[in-house]
Amino acid sequence: MKHLEPKVLVEIKKKLLAHKAKLEKELAEFSHKTAAKNDYDADFLNLGDTEEDNALEVELFENRLALEKVLETTLQGVVKALGRLEKGNYGLCMECGKEIPSARMIARPASNYCVACKEKLKI
Repeated sequence: MKHLEPKVLVEIKKKLLAHKAKLEKELAEFSHKTAAKNDYDADFLNLGDTEEDNALEVELFENRLALEKVLETTLQGVVKALGRLEKGNYGLCMECGKEIPSARMIARPASNYCVACKEKLKI
């Protein structure tokens, strides 16, 4: 974290907190929080009793599940980044332990990996 100035870290923390709040708001629009920390379950809509209604319910639920997974995974990354900020190891690659370039951390504050490790891990 030595490569990032304190004022930059403050701005990054603000970005991460704002992103966290946005993700939680988006998740709350179509899902509910479970007892597990930062875990959500998509809500199932009841549109009616016809076959068409049932088919639409299933399709909408599948779409909600997919979106919930993407948003939840993103939220977990943001929460991890905030935790690393608090612990003092923010900006270090979780694979190789090297410092992630500050330009990457500013552009993608929730980055867990340097570009080389991310490509190697194919994530």
